[in-house]
Amino acid sequence: MYSYVYPYYFAAAFASYYCLGNLSTGVPQATSFHRSSVCEPEHLSPDIQLHYLVTLIGCNPTGIARDNANIDEKVFHAMHGDMVGREGFSVCPGIVRPKSRGTVQLRSADPFEHPEIDPHYLEHPDDVKAFIEAVKISIAFAKSETMEKIGAKLIDRVLPQCSQYEMWSDEYIECYIRNVTQTIYHPAGTCRMGATSDPASVVDPSLRVKGVQGLRVADASIMYNVVAGNTNAPCIMIGEKAADLIRGIKTVTPVKL
Repeated sequence: MYSYVYPYYFAAAFASYYCLGNLSTGVPQATSFHRSSVCEPEHLSPDIQLHYLVTLIGCNPTGIARDNANIDEKVFHAMHGDMVGREGFSVCPGIVRPKSRGTVQLRSADPFEHPEIDPHYLEHPDDVKAFIEAVKISIAFAKSETMEKIGAKLIDRVLPQCSQYEMWSDEYIECYIRNVTQTIYHPAGTCRMGATSDPASVVDPSLRVKGVQGLRVADASIMYNVVAGNTNAPCIMIGEKAADLIRGIKTVTPVKL
C-alpha cells in the first residue's frame, strides 16, 4: 500500500526470522473486540476493534507514523512531540462494521488514469457514535487499576484543532477522530458478489465477472460487507475457493447450521 519502504523494515524481517532482539516481533501485540451501543442485536460479532501497540506513535525519529497517516507536521508535533526514545504503548481504536459507504468512480475513458476514490469516512452518524465509544474504552483501559499498577499514564495532550471543546467530552472526541482518523487498509466491497440477476453485483457466485469471458475476481472487493476484523485470512479463503472453482472440485463439505 505504500510507495516507499524504510530500510529498517528489512532489518525487522531479518530479526523476525531468527526470533532475536527488539525487532523480532510486530508492533501490534494484542487486539480486543467490543460492542458499541449502535451495534445491531442481530449481529453476533462486535463492531469495535482495539489494537494494542508496543510503542508510542511518536517514538520513531524517522517520522514514519506521521508520514503513513499523512498528518500535518505541526499537528503531529503537538500531539506526539518529544516522544522519541521514550517507552510506552499505544491503543488504536477502530470500527469494523462501518455504515458509511464509499465510492470508486472513473475519471475518464482513459483506462490508465487513476480512479476517483472517496471513502466517505464517518459520513454515517452511527460510525461517529461507535468511534466515540471506542475511544472511551481505550481511555478506560489506559486508566485502569492494572495499568496504574505498572505506572502507565495517559498522554492527554490537546489536539490544537479541538481546543475549544472540553477534554474527552463527546464533542472533543468527535473533533479528534475527524481530524486524525486514518485507514487501516482493509478496503472491500468495490466489486461485490451477488446473484446473476442482481444489478448491483459485479461477480456471480462463482466469482466470474458478469458479461466478461474468462475473468474472475478473488479478493476483498467481492465481499458484500467487510468482515468484522482483519481481512487477510478471509482473502486467503476467497483465493482458495476461487482455485477450487476454477479446477471444478469441492474441497469443503456444505454444513447446515
